[in-house]
Formats: sequence, structure tokens, C-alpha cells
Amino acid sequence: DAAYWKSKFDEVPQALLQPIAQMSPKVAVGQRLSFQLSSQQRKTIEDTAQQATCSVQQLLLAATSIYFSRVEKREAIVIGVPLHKRSGRQEKQTAGMISGVIPFKTQMQKGESLQELINRIKQQQRQDYRHLSYPISHLNRSLNLMAKGRQQLFDVNVIFDLLDFHYNLGEVENNSRQLTVNDGE
Repeated sequence: DAAYWKSKFDEVPQALLQPIAQMSPKVAVGQRLSFQLSSQQRKTIEDTAQQATCSVQQLLLAATSIYFSRVEKREAIVIGVPLHKRSGRQEKQTAGMISGVIPFKTQMQKGESLQELINRIKQQQRQDYRHLSYPISHLNRSLNLMAKGRQQLFDVNVIFDLLDFHYNLGEVENNSRQLTVNDGE
């Protein structure tokens, strides 16, 4: 798996956002943009993904890649993609959440349609998912990112969480809430 990831990142693309080390101290904090979608907005995204024969995550990866290629004039795009890492039988029986993030890299191509980009994303993800055992921290170190003023390959993550559920466990009611930590605050 190490060889796969090292060959994929034989050239490290430029960061999508300005490195924290180059920011003024007043701005040098981690930033998070998150928002809730209405049921109708979520349904529109899900319907669009279904029409494009892809997952919502793949549709959002395509949209984010297009955004950065046009706004920031980037051809090589790297985005962090969260995933659940329950690969073995024992892990699947373990309570709690086992997760990780992998770097998704795509090279934008002029004249490519949205459907062609989505198809390429699907193919790339299938390849990436075959090589999950190599820790991202090892890859970051092997690419000597710290010497380049970076801590990791990606500075943007794309996450789509469906959190609109409500539990009723007999007399005990439970609502879900998303709790996050922003290290910059």
C-alpha cells in the first residue's frame, strides 16, 4: 500500500488554502465551514447524485474539485475523504466508531463533462479503497511535507453526514447532536 500512495503523490500538489504558517497570527486558526441543509435541499442533492449514478460524496467531491479548479485556478486537487474503517470481523463487532481520512487526488481536465469527472472519481475511489492499510501519517512523513510548510496533503475535507434521526428507546428519548472541535478556537 505504501508504494501505491507514494506513486500517487510523486508530485505533491499545491495546497488549496494558504498554509497557516504564512498567515498572520490573528488569522492563523483552523477554519470550519459547516451548514445544515433543508430536507428539500438534501433531496435535490440526493436526486442529482442518483441521476448521475454516483454517491452524494462523489457528487460533492466533483463539485468541490470544480470549485477549486475554477476559483483557485488549480489543476491538481487533493481533498480529505472520511471513511469508516471496519475492515475485519472483530472491528465490525466493536462498539464505537472507527474512522479515518484518505487523501483523494484528482487532476482536472479541460473540456471534461461533469459526468466524465464523476465517473473518474468513482474509478479513482475504487482504486484508493484497495489501499487503506497505509496510515496517512506515514505518507505525510514520507513525502516530507513539514519541510514544505505543510502538515498534511489536504487542507479541505468533504463530509456529508445525515444526522436527522431521533431515537425513542421506550421511556428514554434521545436526540442526536453533532459535536465538533475546532482546534483553532
